[in-house]
Amino acid sequence: MSRHTAPTDRITRITLPSSIEVVRWRRRVAAPGGTVVLEVFTQFVGDGAPVQITLHEARGRRLAGLAGTLHGNRLSIAVVLPEAARDLVWAEVVLPAHGLTACAAPLVLTAPLAVQQARWSAESARRGDALTLTADAPGAPDGAAAHVTIFAHDPDGAHEVVAQLVVPVQHERVEAPWTYHYPWETHALPHEADAPTRYTVPAYFFRVTLHGRTCTSALLSFQDWIDITVHQDDGEPLPDHPYHLHLADGTRRHGHLDADGHLHEADVPPGPVRLELLDEDLRRAA
Repeated sequence: MSRHTAPTDRITRITLPSSIEVVRWRRRVAAPGGTVVLEVFTQFVGDGAPVQITLHEARGRRLAGLAGTLHGNRLSIAVVLPEAARDLVWAEVVLPAHGLTACAAPLVLTAPLAVQQARWSAESARRGDALTLTADAPGAPDGAAAHVTIFAHDPDGAHEVVAQLVVPVQHERVEAPWTYHYPWETHALPHEADAPTRYTVPAYFFRVTLHGRTCTSALLSFQDWIDITVHQDDGEPLPDHPYHLHLADGTRRHGHLDADGHLHEADVPPGPVRLELLDEDLRRAA
């Protein structure tokens, strides 16, 4: 630690020595071809200082080189490990403008493996549906911990995490059960008529990560249903009356209430709906 012993009643310019405090992998084990975050922590290094990173095996064979810049005395960089890497990978960090060098503890590599074909057991889900999330993991040993993250999809990329699961690999396969629930109010969804916002069906995807290897599923869409019973002013049901149902995506369905004034529509886009009861002239035209 630097010490300042000059008098305190005058202005004195001092220079604090720059240093690399820590270089570390965010995980200790990864698979060849996987992605791992390398973190570099420094002291008294200015923003924008260049960083050179060299990956090499224990025997010294160079695997790859990367470059970055420090901000706030810190750098976090996603490193894609070469497919050809084996056993151990070292990361050497150099700050060329400061003459500083440091290395991270070696990253332990697993045998080659892959994560692929992430898929839902259905293309759409309704409230309470029991789903199965599956991915293939050739080369992965039984018991390896796969991390499954389920996201609510956002068209603008601001995806929201809705569930996180840790699933052991069995027979080179990742499989997890999940029951679908829609936790928000559907009436808050934008209607197609609410310009300029266009309606999009709520959708979900999941990502499987195993030792830095990842795979992402296709989208699962949310399908809703509607049950309405219509009563007259005297409290009696309105039987056999024609209606138009205006749905959130801008489409329209039509039909007749049953003898008890009831309607049921399945597999409708979630969101605000408007029930239009047709008057007598329209009823005769129908």
